[in-house]
Amino acid sequence: MTRLSVFAVAALAFALPLCAFADVPANLQSGNTHLPPTVNNLNATRGGPGKITLTWTMSGHGGYTIQSVSVHRVGTNPAGTTTHLGPVQHWSDTSANPNVKYYYQVCAHDNGQETGCGSVTYTLPQ
Repeated sequence: MTRLSVFAVAALAFALPLCAFADVPANLQSGNTHLPPTVNNLNATRGGPGKITLTWTMSGHGGYTIQSVSVHRVGTNPAGTTTHLGPVQHWSDTSANPNVKYYYQVCAHDNGQETGCGSVTYTLPQ
Protein backbone atom coordinates (compact mmCIF):
# COMPACT_ATOMS: atom_id res chain seq x y z
CA MET A 1 0.00 0.00 0.00
CA THR A 2 1.37 3.43 -0.85
CA ARG A 3 1.52 6.25 1.65
CA LEU A 4 -1.32 8.08 -0.12
CA SER A 5 -3.67 5.10 -0.01
CA VAL A 6 -2.93 4.56 3.70
CA PHE A 7 -3.74 8.24 4.30
CA ALA A 8 -6.92 8.00 2.27
CA VAL A 9 -8.08 4.93 4.21
CA ALA A 10 -7.25 6.57 7.55
CA ALA A 11 -9.04 9.79 6.57
CA LEU A 12 -12.09 7.91 5.36
CA ALA A 13 -12.27 5.69 8.44
CA PHE A 14 -11.90 8.82 10.58
CA ALA A 15 -14.53 10.88 8.73
CA LEU A 16 -17.27 8.30 8.25
CA PRO A 17 -18.33 7.98 11.92
CA LEU A 18 -18.80 11.76 12.03
CA CYS A 19 -21.70 11.53 9.60
CA ALA A 20 -23.90 9.19 11.61
CA PHE A 21 -27.61 9.87 11.31
CA ALA A 22 -28.02 9.54 15.09
CA ASP A 23 -26.17 12.87 15.44
CA VAL A 24 -28.98 14.87 13.81
CA PRO A 25 -30.29 17.40 16.37
CA ALA A 26 -33.71 16.63 17.83
CA ASN A 27 -35.32 19.80 16.50
CA LEU A 28 -34.35 18.80 12.94
CA GLN A 29 -35.60 15.24 13.46
CA SER A 30 -38.94 16.55 14.68
CA GLY A 31 -39.68 18.27 11.38
CA ASN A 32 -37.92 21.65 11.69
CA THR A 33 -37.23 22.79 8.12
CA HIS A 34 -34.26 25.04 9.03
CA LEU A 35 -30.79 23.65 8.57
CA PRO A 36 -28.53 23.22 11.63
CA PRO A 37 -25.29 25.20 12.01
CA THR A 38 -22.58 24.48 9.49
CA VAL A 39 -18.95 25.34 8.77
CA ASN A 40 -18.34 27.09 5.44
CA ASN A 41 -15.35 28.43 3.48
CA LEU A 42 -12.77 26.32 5.33
CA ASN A 43 -9.23 27.30 4.30
CA ALA A 44 -5.77 26.12 5.35
CA THR A 45 -2.65 28.27 4.98
CA ARG A 46 0.93 28.26 6.20
CA GLY A 47 1.02 30.15 9.48
CA GLY A 48 4.80 29.98 9.92
CA PRO A 49 7.37 27.23 10.58
CA GLY A 50 5.56 24.11 11.81
CA LYS A 51 2.21 25.92 11.80
CA ILE A 52 -0.93 25.47 9.66
CA THR A 53 -3.69 28.02 10.21
CA LEU A 54 -7.32 27.13 9.52
CA THR A 55 -10.00 29.78 9.00
CA TRP A 56 -13.71 29.34 8.33
CA THR A 57 -17.11 30.96 8.54
CA MET A 58 -20.14 29.51 10.29
CA SER A 59 -23.82 29.89 9.67
CA GLY A 60 -26.67 29.06 12.00
CA HIS A 61 -30.33 29.33 11.16
CA GLY A 62 -33.29 30.30 13.34
CA GLY A 63 -33.64 28.06 16.39
CA TYR A 64 -30.00 26.96 16.35
CA THR A 65 -27.07 28.35 18.30
CA ILE A 66 -23.48 27.58 17.41
CA GLN A 67 -22.01 26.74 20.79
CA SER A 68 -18.61 25.34 19.80
CA VAL A 69 -16.54 23.70 17.09
CA SER A 70 -14.33 20.61 16.93
CA VAL A 71 -11.23 20.30 14.78
CA HIS A 72 -10.42 16.73 13.73
CA ARG A 73 -6.90 16.15 12.36
CA VAL A 74 -5.32 13.16 10.62
CA GLY A 75 -1.68 13.31 9.59
CA THR A 76 1.29 11.28 10.80
CA ASN A 77 -0.88 9.67 13.50
CA PRO A 78 -3.48 7.53 11.67
CA ALA A 79 -5.76 7.58 14.72
CA GLY A 80 -6.02 11.36 14.45
CA THR A 81 -6.63 13.98 17.11
CA THR A 82 -9.58 16.16 18.07
CA THR A 83 -9.46 19.66 19.55
CA HIS A 84 -12.60 21.19 21.08
CA LEU A 85 -12.94 24.98 20.87
CA GLY A 86 -15.53 27.65 21.63
CA PRO A 87 -17.52 29.34 18.83
CA VAL A 88 -14.38 30.58 17.05
CA GLN A 89 -13.59 30.91 13.35
CA HIS A 90 -9.87 30.13 13.31
CA TRP A 91 -7.34 27.72 14.81
CA SER A 92 -3.65 26.96 14.29
CA ASP A 93 -2.02 23.55 14.27
CA THR A 94 1.37 24.33 15.79
CA SER A 95 2.81 20.81 15.54
CA ALA A 96 2.69 20.26 11.77
CA ASN A 97 5.66 18.73 9.98
CA PRO A 98 6.81 19.76 6.48
CA ASN A 99 5.90 17.51 3.54
CA VAL A 100 3.15 15.67 5.45
CA LYS A 101 -0.38 15.84 4.06
CA TYR A 102 -2.84 16.71 6.85
CA TYR A 103 -6.58 16.17 6.65
CA TYR A 104 -8.71 18.53 8.76
CA GLN A 105 -12.42 18.45 9.44
CA VAL A 106 -14.04 21.34 11.35
CA CYS A 107 -17.53 20.69 12.74
CA ALA A 108 -20.01 23.09 14.31
CA HIS A 109 -21.87 22.04 17.48
CA ASP A 110 -25.45 22.82 18.41
CA ASN A 111 -26.40 21.79 21.97
CA GLY A 112 -23.32 19.54 22.13
CA GLN A 113 -24.00 17.64 18.90
CA GLU A 114 -21.83 17.85 15.80
CA THR A 115 -23.77 19.17 12.84
CA GLY A 116 -22.37 20.73 9.66
CA CYS A 117 -18.71 20.04 8.91
CA GLY A 118 -16.17 21.35 6.43
CA SER A 119 -13.04 19.50 5.26
CA VAL A 120 -9.69 20.55 3.84
CA THR A 121 -6.27 18.98 3.22
CA TYR A 122 -2.96 20.81 3.42
CA THR A 123 0.73 19.92 3.05
CA LEU A 124 3.10 22.28 4.87
CA PRO A 125 5.96 23.21 2.52
CA GLN A 126 9.60 23.05 3.67
